Amino acid sequence: MSKRESKPIYIKNAKISIELFKQICYCFSLDYTASYTANKVGLSRQTINTYYKIFRNYLCSYYDLFEDSTCTIYGIKLHNQYCYYLKKEKNYFFLNQNNPSLNKVKLFLNQHPLEKFFEQKKSNALRIGFNKFKQEYFLFAYFNCDDGLNSYIQQRLKKFRGINKNTTELYFCESLYRFNNTQEDLYQHLVCSFTLL
Repeated sequence: MSKRESKPIYIKNAKISIELFKQICYCFSLDYTASYTANKVGLSRQTINTYYKIFRNYLCSYYDLFEDSTCTIYGIKLHNQYCYYLKKEKNYFFLNQNNPSLNKVKLFLNQHPLEKFFEQKKSNALRIGFNKFKQEYFLFAYFNCDDGLNSYIQQRLKKFRGINKNTTELYFCESLYRFNNTQEDLYQHLVCSFTLL
C-alpha cells in the first residue's frame, strides 16, 4: 500500500507543552475515551475533546494511494447512514472524495449509487473488476459478508455514547485507520504530523 507524503499540521495558540501533547497522542492511540484521558493527564474533557476532534479530522482527510485493480466495496450502516470502504487484498481504503487515486472508482460509483444498490439487493458488498484496456471498473458480484472490519467498528463505537450523526464519518475513518495500523503506528503518525505553535 503506497503512502502519500503529508505536510506538517500546525496547531495554533496551543497552551500545552510538547510533552503533554505527546501524552494526549499516546492516550488517543490507545483508544482511551476523552473522559479517561482528561483524568489521566489533568486537563478538562473539553480540551481533550478539542484535540481528539483535530486528530479525527486529520485521519479522515489522510489517505493512502490506491492502484486500480479488482477490489471489494463494503458498506456499513451507522446511525442510519452508510459509510463505505474498499478492500484490496489485505488493505482497507476509506472512500475519500479528496483522494485522486480513487477517481476511476468514484466514476463507477456515480453510475452505481451504493446506498440504493445495497438497500435493494439486501447486501453489503460489491466485487468490482478493473478493465485495463478500457480503464474502467465493472460489476462482478454482490453479496453479504463480514470481513472482520464491520464487526470491529460496530463493537468499538459502542463505548462512545451519543455520537452525533454529523461526526459518524469521523469515527468511522478513525476506526478504519486503527484497523489498518498498530497503536504504535498511530502514535508516531500523530506526533510526527503535528507541530504546536
